[in-house]
Amino acid sequence: MEKTIKDLLQSQVAISESYKPEWEDVELSEDELNEVIKSAKIKKLAEIRLREHAEKVNRMVEVPNYTPEQLGKIILKTAREQNPDFVIDDGNRAVFKLLCQYFTLDPAFEKTAEAFSLRKGIMIVGPVGCGKTTMLSFFRKNTVNSFRVLSCRDVAGEYTEMKDGGNDVLQYYSGLFSVPRGQFYNQADIGAFFDDLGTESVKKHFGNEVNVMQEVILNRYDRGIRNKTHFTTNLNAEAIGEYYGARVRSRLREMCNIITFPDHSPDRRS
Repeated sequence: MEKTIKDLLQSQVAISESYKPEWEDVELSEDELNEVIKSAKIKKLAEIRLREHAEKVNRMVEVPNYTPEQLGKIILKTAREQNPDFVIDDGNRAVFKLLCQYFTLDPAFEKTAEAFSLRKGIMIVGPVGCGKTTMLSFFRKNTVNSFRVLSCRDVAGEYTEMKDGGNDVLQYYSGLFSVPRGQFYNQADIGAFFDDLGTESVKKHFGNEVNVMQEVILNRYDRGIRNKTHFTTNLNAEAIGEYYGARVRSRLREMCNIITFPDHSPDRRS
């Protein structure tokens, strides 16, 4: 009589149950067993510590709601810890006040100038050495709109790298940057501050000549991340138009609140 499917299945199960790997017959000494247990516990402890660290980093923290005045005091304290000679004077006071308002979402910011909006980013314009980079960098970690500080020359330089350059660089700097929760006041993504716009040169990657920052600006505009895109530059509007074209000049005007250092700002380079 032919075997039924049930008989075949039972036969296969019996064969499987009768099979025993060769290592099961190997006996370990007490010392060897203790060593195996020790290794397993060390591995388990490492997994527990890693999980605890991840939970700590990602744990939501209470975000303070600072006024512009409170944020100003915090920034000043931090600034003077890093540079004891840092001062607020007639050359930078107005800029500092505007940044304190902007990074606390104070409605008073939008009343300062007709084109100012909390939905835009920041562009600080001023002469060489007036303290643009230093000033904006002090605000990189804040409760509402943190950002990375990036050199335009470095970003453009990365485009030329053979392995990781080209379009990968353009895409990377055209978006937001993911960060662990809790590191930047519960912000999952932070923006970018592109320093010294206009100091970079046109770059090539495998023969393709590209104005890197021009592409990054247009990409970030198209992606609607205007309030997370900031700049400093020595160029006025006319010079920006000559360097990047009328289209980029127009986009920057739409993307940014343009804050200008006064002409009498001192040269703060030591």
